[in-house]
Amino acid sequence: MNHLEIAKVYSQQREQEPNNLALILFGSVARGTSRPDSDLDFLLLHQSPPRKFWEEEVDFLGVKVGTQHLDYAHFRRAVVLQPFNRIILTTAQVMFDKTGNIPIWIAAIGRFFITNPDIKAEWDNHYALYRRSKTELGIKAVNISDLYLQFAVKYRGRVLAEDIPE
Repeated sequence: MNHLEIAKVYSQQREQEPNNLALILFGSVARGTSRPDSDLDFLLLHQSPPRKFWEEEVDFLGVKVGTQHLDYAHFRRAVVLQPFNRIILTTAQVMFDKTGNIPIWIAAIGRFFITNPDIKAEWDNHYALYRRSKTELGIKAVNISDLYLQFAVKYRGRVLAEDIPE
């Protein structure tokens, strides 16, 4: 099985859980740039999770799967208030969406980056350094979480200019 087929099986299992509202695949598999040793990266949105955010990493059918779990309402607020930190969604694939809103949110984030090319260029530069250090050195010299915090401070107030559904 290739990575996308494994992602579909994982998605089907997660979709059966009633509290799970949406599953979004991001990263190299979603972009179509994965290698045989790539992992699967997911964002799983819940209706009423025990906490707002947590991460898990598991082996699923022989592939490392990293899942970020997030409260749906909290994520919507983050999309509106910090769209600059949601760039991963511009190349993501929605695996399932029980709300019907996720594609609308992703399109809005895409438009945000079109109207804010300075932020897009800065992200692209940081991400290139992140990938290069990870590939060439085998380490993550640039921590994505640190970039999120840096961007949150630098671009505070640059919010989504359009209304998106809840």
